[in-house]
Amino acid sequence: MTVLSADVVGKVLNDRYEVLALDREELLGSVYAGLDRQAGRRVAIKVLHPHLTEDASKFKRFGREITNTWMITQQNTVEVLDWGEDGDLHYLVMEFLRAHTLEEELKDGPMPVERAVRIAVQIARAIGAAHQEGIVHRALAPSNVLLLDNAVDGADFVKVRDFGLSKLEKVDDEDTGLTTQNTRVGNAEYMAPEYIKTSTYHTKGDLYALGALLYQMVAGKPPFTGPTLDVLQAHVGKDPDPLSKHAEGVPEWLDALVAGTLAKKPEERPGAYRIVQMLETGMGSSLEPPALYPLDVNGDFVVPTGPPRVAMALGVALLVGLGAALVMIGVIVLIAALFVLRSAGYV
Repeated sequence: MTVLSADVVGKVLNDRYEVLALDREELLGSVYAGLDRQAGRRVAIKVLHPHLTEDASKFKRFGREITNTWMITQQNTVEVLDWGEDGDLHYLVMEFLRAHTLEEELKDGPMPVERAVRIAVQIARAIGAAHQEGIVHRALAPSNVLLLDNAVDGADFVKVRDFGLSKLEKVDDEDTGLTTQNTRVGNAEYMAPEYIKTSTYHTKGDLYALGALLYQMVAGKPPFTGPTLDVLQAHVGKDPDPLSKHAEGVPEWLDALVAGTLAKKPEERPGAYRIVQMLETGMGSSLEPPALYPLDVNGDFVVPTGPPRVAMALGVALLVGLGAALVMIGVIVLIAALFVLRSAGYV
C-alpha cells in the first residue's frame, strides 16, 4: 500500500512543512521535495506507508529511535530534522540533497581502486559515528548510499541514509507464517552470515555489508551472486574469491582488508574506525571528503563547469514506482528463502 502523491502534494503538514512534489518511491515510503516554512529552506519529506504506522504506539517508539539518530552529527550521514504525524500521515523531515545513489553509479560498471576506497572511507566514518551512539544501520546497501551532485570538481561526497528506519519495518508472509522484525530484508548480497542463521544483527553486520559494498565497487559485482538461496548459503558457508581475482590493480593490503570484513565470524571483522585507518594507511594519505557547492533556498546550485547530473530529479514517479514494486517482490522472495533454509537446517 502506498500514499498517492495526489493526496499529499500541496498539503502543509502541521502548518509548517509544505509538500511540493513527489521525488521517489522507496520501500518504506514516498519521498517528496518540501519547504520548511518556519526555517525558510528546502527539505525532503518521507511519508511512511500506512501499513507501517497502523500501530500508534509502535510509531511513537519508532519516533524515539529516530530522535536517537539526531545524535549522529557526522557529515557523511543524512540529517533527520524532524518527525511527526498530521492526521493519517506519518512523516520524517530530512535535509534536502541533490544526489544519486551508489546503486545508480554502479550501473556504469566497476570503479578504480582509489575512487572505491575514498567512497568506502566515508561510508565507514558514517557507520562508525552511528555505532558510537549505539545505532546500527541494518540495511546498508548501494541504494542507501548517496553521492552528492554538488561536490566540487565532480568528486565523491558520500551520505549514508536511513539509519534507524529498518526497525520500523515488519514484513509478513502469509504463505510461510514467517515474520521478520527489527531488520530490513531484501539485500541478500550484503547480508551477514549471523543474521542468515539466527536473525541476530549487530554492529559487525554493518561492517560485513561495507566489505561487500567495497568488493562490488572494485569488482563490479558483490562477493556472491545468483539465485537468492545460493547467495544466502554462500554467505554462510563459502569464502568469496579474492578481490584481486576479479579486478586489476588491487594491492595485497586491500585484498586482505576486504577478506577481513567478510569474515564469517563477527568478532574477526575490524571495527569501522579501524577500517578507516587501514584504508588511509594503504592509500598513504588522509582521505577527506571534497568541498561542496552550497544549495540555495530552492535547493539549486551553480557549477562553473556546467549543470550537474541530477539522477533523482522530480517527475520520475512512474519509473521509480515500478522499481519499488520490484523491490517488494524481492523482499517476499528473500523471506521465503530464509524460511526454507532455516527449516531445512541448511543455515
